[in-house]
Amino acid sequence: MSERVHIETIDGHRMLVTDLRDLDSKAAIEILQQARLLILQQPKDGKLLSLVLVHRLRLQQDLVEKWLEAGKASAAWMRATAFAGVSGVGRVILRGSATATGRKIESFEHEPDARQWLLKQAQ
Repeated sequence: MSERVHIETIDGHRMLVTDLRDLDSKAAIEILQQARLLILQQPKDGKLLSLVLVHRLRLQQDLVEKWLEAGKASAAWMRATAFAGVSGVGRVILRGSATATGRKIESFEHEPDARQWLLKQAQ
C-alpha cells in the first residue's frame, strides 16, 4: 500500500484514509484500487469509517464512474464516508454518489470537520 491509503484507529474506531489530493484522474483511480484492496482486508462489519481527501483533485468522468463502482462494492464494510476539500461541483457529484451507492456520505471544506463528523457517526 502507498502512504496515500492507510487505516488509522481513533478512539477505538477504524478509519480508512484515502488521499487523492492534487491527483489527476488516472492516479486517483490507482489509489482507489489500493483502497479497495485494503478494505477487503478489514472485517466486513459495517463499522469502517472512510475519510477521502480531495483538495484540488481533478474530476473526470472515468474517475466518477470508478468512484461510484468502488462505493457500491465497499458498502458492506462502511459505516460512513466523509470527503474533505470538496468544491461546489464536487458537492453535487457527491450527493449523486450517496444516492447511487446507498451509503451515508457527507462533504466538508476542511479535514478536521470531516473527521469530527465521522467519529460522531461511529457512536
